[in-house]
Amino acid sequence: MVPYLDNLFHKRGSVREKGLTTLITKLKSGIQLELVEENYFTILSRCENSIKKGSGLEIKLAAQVIGLIALTAGPGDCANEIYSESLRVLPQALETKSQPIPILECLAIVTFVRDGDFDETERSMKIIWEYINKQFLKEGVARVVVVAIYAWSFLLAKADHCKLDRNYWKGVIPYFLELLKNEDEYALYHPLIIEALALVSDKGVKHKFGSESDGKLSTLVLEDAGMTNVQTAVEATTKVSEVSEDLKCHQTSLNVCGNIYTLRTWSEQKKMNYVKRYLGDGFKKHIVDNNFLRNAFKCSREEYAGPTLYVPEEKEVITEIYVPGGRDIKDDERLMGRSSNSSIHGETRQQNFLKSLVGKSGNSIMSKGRTQHRNKLRMISQEKKTQHIHRDMD
Repeated sequence: MVPYLDNLFHKRGSVREKGLTTLITKLKSGIQLELVEENYFTILSRCENSIKKGSGLEIKLAAQVIGLIALTAGPGDCANEIYSESLRVLPQALETKSQPIPILECLAIVTFVRDGDFDETERSMKIIWEYINKQFLKEGVARVVVVAIYAWSFLLAKADHCKLDRNYWKGVIPYFLELLKNEDEYALYHPLIIEALALVSDKGVKHKFGSESDGKLSTLVLEDAGMTNVQTAVEATTKVSEVSEDLKCHQTSLNVCGNIYTLRTWSEQKKMNYVKRYLGDGFKKHIVDNNFLRNAFKCSREEYAGPTLYVPEEKEVITEIYVPGGRDIKDDERLMGRSSNSSIHGETRQQNFLKSLVGKSGNSIMSKGRTQHRNKLRMISQEKKTQHIHRDMD
């Protein structure tokens, strides 16, 4: 077993924290599919132990590792088992431990990767929703509530709107509208509440989250906030408080190494930006090489819009040479009455002369032409590489 995995079994918390930190770095820096498939159960069990018994920092790191191995594994038996095991630990830790934010994020991510089971998605949404209701009654938990609403909205973006339990969710819109009426105590949450209402509208499920009158009222709220479509919603959410500024979606498309992801709906924006924020520096590597994310956020290859460079696969260098008086050789020979055999010898001498001009020697015209062509291709290739590097840096 590699050293950083050995560290997860150590008795000292600081050593376990070091092992978890190294593992996070490794999982973000590349797609460690083989590592996860061979060791996910060991990693998961040690992370569960850290969440149950570790310090606040260890809980935070362990929750992050669980989310990362789920994203790396992608949908399937591995991710399903990660989700099932996590549900044994995370809800209880959410209530009793001092690190609710990473636990909420972990729960959202493992549910997102879970292989197409809507019941499990709604189950996680209910856990988070109940947590939100409890936290609104407490003081000093603004940041936690912001993250909880954001995680709930992220799962709503994934949810199958046809299967949502109307009997359970019918009070959501009235609840949000009531909070929006309070200009003082809950003003901090208003931007995210409006975003959540926009997502409900985008999913076409207003009838499942409230009555018809509630739906009409939420529409008026969205119109007043300037969030009637994707683009205006993006513009509106740039005007939010600092506590939730890093959770916003500011773009309708994303370009990573020539792969362009067009975010056509508010739901797609929410999902993309949640994953982007969760992965941090590792997002670019994962969105390019992680098959699950590439399929989840369908992308198309973007053609570079700069100056078009036409580069032929193959090019022949042809040189035409006109020798002054060349025609007169045969004429002179004919006039002098030389034999046809002599004429042939005259032509041979002329051909040899031409070969000496366009032959394969280093100083020949043909050789110089080929060299110039190769130099041009190298220059074009280098220019294309430079442009690609600049685009990646952007």
